[in-house]
Formats: sequence, C-alpha cells, structure tokens
Amino acid sequence: MTFVDECQHASADSYQKIFKYLGNSRVKIGLTGTLDKDKKVEYIKIKSILGSVICSIDNDYMIKLGVSARPHIKLVNFSKPENLEDMVEKQMPSNTPPNQATLLKYQLTYQTGIVENNERNKLISTLAGKLAGLDNGAILIVVNSIQHGENIANFLKEQGTEYAFIRGANSSEEREDILSQVTSGDIKVLIGSKVMDEGVDIPNIRYMVYASAGKSFVQTLQRIGRLLRISADKHEVFIFDLVDRNSEFLYNQAKKRVKYYKEQKFEVK
Repeated sequence: MTFVDECQHASADSYQKIFKYLGNSRVKIGLTGTLDKDKKVEYIKIKSILGSVICSIDNDYMIKLGVSARPHIKLVNFSKPENLEDMVEKQMPSNTPPNQATLLKYQLTYQTGIVENNERNKLISTLAGKLAGLDNGAILIVVNSIQHGENIANFLKEQGTEYAFIRGANSSEEREDILSQVTSGDIKVLIGSKVMDEGVDIPNIRYMVYASAGKSFVQTLQRIGRLLRISADKHEVFIFDLVDRNSEFLYNQAKKRVKYYKEQKFEVK
C-alpha cells in the first residue's frame, strides 16, 4: 500500500518515475486539501496513478465540525501608482517579439506594482505593525520573492517592528529557531517566502497579510491553510488580501482569489 501526501504534486515527472517502481503496490491512496481540477493535464496524470476522487471534505465542513478555524477575508483595495500601466508601457523594449510581449508586460507589472512598490510595501508593514500591537497572535506576511520580502522588511525595521524572515537559504536549524520564537510569542511578525506554503505548523498565527498577489488555486488555499489549525484561544483567523486595482493583470488575479474564497464559503468583506 502506498500513501501519497500532498498528492497535488503527483503529476510531476519525479512522482511519475517513482510509481513505475511500485508495481507491487496494490492500493494507492492520495491525500490533499488542494486538488486543482481545472489544470486538466496535471489532473489526468494524477488520476492515472491514484484514480478518481472517492471522498471529498471541504473547508466549510471542517470549520463546522470544529476542526479548523473560521477564516475572515478582509479585502484591502489598493491603486497606487494610478498610472502603473503607463509606467510599464514605457519600460517595454521597442524590439520585444510579439509572442513574448504579454509575459514581459506581466513581469514588469509585478516587479513595479508589487515587488518595488514602496507605498504598497509601507502599507503592508504598517498593517502588520498594528496587528502585532493587538498582542493576540502572530502575523504572517506571504511573498513570492526574496526581494519583495526584503523590501517589506526594510519598512518594518524603519517603524521599529520586530520581525523574522524565513526563506529557502535558511538551514533547518535556523528555521526551527525562528518558528520556535514565533510560537513562543517572542516574534510577532513573520515574513514567509514559498518555503512556508506547505508542511509548516504555527498554531498561534492568527493573521495573514496576503502581499504576494497571484492567482494559483493551490497556492492560495495552501497559504491560508497555515492559519487554520485551531487552538484553545484561536477559532477565528483573519486574512488581509491586497486587491490591486491599478492593473488589469493584478486585478484579474485578485478576482480569481476572491472566487476561491467564496467557493470555500469563507466570509469575504
């Protein structure tokens, strides 16, 4: 018998190769909280190994059962710089091949509107600092790049908010030390890169600032899952999602995330 945890990854070549050597495994069971059926090719590859879904339990059921905390989504509208799309157009090289233009435009939009957006990063740090002042739980700020995390960290440092930043370069001992300080309450604000998306359990995280934008179904729900472990004094959690309205790319991503929240029956305000 073979159990595959986080089986949303089972479409990867590495998983597919491993299963070729498990011909004598008569029962294969996959477990995941984030199976994206809209990714048709990946879903077919997973089904080829594990078969169709035989049991599905949604977040709403887990919350009503008292196993998971109830998430409250707070949408934070943001629209600076208002001329973001014009700024990006001016950065586009005149010799950009037509088949690469959309990708390059998005990359420039993300870099300018998210990673290097000082007003946005300052807002994130200010919000995290105020939440830390409530003294009733830790705050997780999620980012997709080291540079973005460092830019936010500069504002946290400037305003005197103590924080830690977990990234891929940290050793396992460093990560354990940081997580221990967050769990104990010595550190209130934690910036987390993609290494925080799975397999990390910090029971006292009550707040999340969704700073990274993006539209990945799996990533969105995995990140919120970092907060859902209940504890004696934690049955409600709060996610502050920045809705960027100054770019068609970024706004469409935000609308996707809101769609996921509503499908999971999370409270959205």
